[in-house]
Order: sequence, then C-alpha cells, then structure tokens
Amino acid sequence: MLLLMQTRHDELLSELVALGARISAAEHRHLTLIRELGKCTNPLEGTFAEWIAWRCHMELKSAYEAIRVADALEHLPVIDKLFAEGRLSYSKVRVVTRYADSRTDEVFAGHALLMTVRQLNHLVRQYKKVLPQDAI
Repeated sequence: MLLLMQTRHDELLSELVALGARISAAEHRHLTLIRELGKCTNPLEGTFAEWIAWRCHMELKSAYEAIRVADALEHLPVIDKLFAEGRLSYSKVRVVTRYADSRTDEVFAGHALLMTVRQLNHLVRQYKKVLPQDAI
C-alpha cells in the first residue's frame, strides 16, 4: 500500500512539474505575441496596455507589467530562451527583467535557474543597492 501511494505521489509530482513547464512556455509565447502586436497595433482609444488588459482579461497593472517584461525579453536572449523552454517561470522572469541587461543576461539566467523567486527578489534588491544611482 505504501509503495502504491509513493508511486501515485511521484506520478502527480511529475505531471505537476511538466505542466508548470508547459504553462511557462505558453506564458512566454503570450508575451512574445504581446510584444509583436505592440509593434504593429495602434488602439483606437486608450493605451496599448488598456487594450491588452481588456482583450486578455487582465488588470491594467498586470498588462503594463506584461508589456514591460515582453519588451525586456527582446534584449535578454539567454533568459528568453530558458523561459521559452519552460525552464524559468514568469515569476522568475518578471523579477530578473527588472535589472538584467545584455551584459548581465547570462548571470541573471544562471541565478534564476538555481534560486527561488524569493531568493531572486532578495538578489535584485541587493544588486540595486550596489549599482551607481545613474545606472538605475
């Protein structure tokens, strides 16, 4: 009986992890489409973020954040690739895109693979403290 429960636990865990990776890959595609649409769309009324919020059933703040992250990913090929592969979650990508740039893309990607979202938040707060004020 215990072996059967462990087997079921392992099956559920495997499915959960695989589903999380597929969700991350789908979120990456969602942001890629937002970025591409933003380049060719001029809403008749309001801002692009307002339009995305309406069409994608998001809060306006979430739409602005999605646009910010989507735009940042265009300049972060390592993070972008890992997110597209489902190896990084949107939560992690959202955190690291606040401070990563083309010079630090690979470094932040490496940290994101190894750290929890909470640890990444702490890392970027520390990173912000050591940056010169004109770099922020």
